[in-house]
Amino acid sequence: FYLRLEEKLHAKEVETNQIQARNQ
Repeated sequence: FYLRLEEKLHAKEVETNQIQARNQ
């Protein structure tokens, strides 16, 4: 359970980083 939650959070972080990089 915790592993899955961590994976979801990590995926969201990566997605956010990609969006930020695109906007810069």
